[in-house]
Amino acid sequence: MKKSLLLKIGAILLLLALIGVAWLYDFYRAKFYKVELTYLSDETPIASQKDVVDFTIRVTKNGVPCADHEVSAVCSKGQMIVMLARTDADGYVDFSYAPYNESRYAKAGEVVFEIADLSNSLFVEVHATLTFSIVLQSPEGEK
Repeated sequence: MKKSLLLKIGAILLLLALIGVAWLYDFYRAKFYKVELTYLSDETPIASQKDVVDFTIRVTKNGVPCADHEVSAVCSKGQMIVMLARTDADGYVDFSYAPYNESRYAKAGEVVFEIADLSNSLFVEVHATLTFSIVLQSPEGEK
């Protein structure tokens, strides 16, 4: 009975150790990837759904472009027109963002974007990431 219990505990500890090693490997591996913002169509867009902000992301590994990597983009306010896309042969991927309409409940302000390279991990989900923000401006003539 005690031997069976010890074997089960040993198996669980071994599994946890393997998961830890896999996470550490992917964490270390993610450091070699770089996710960078290379183009932003408008740095001070208007808080209006009539506007669209386009931006381009580049993914590289040790300076070499990463082709066919899946990249996600999420924003804190408004709506991403494209949320998931693949890099081209030069490591570039394009995204579009539609700002929200300013109202008394949703004032113009900072919008935070979180970009993640979903293809750089082998075992555990440890992504190379980029976070940046833009500040939406109030439409002309409104306060």
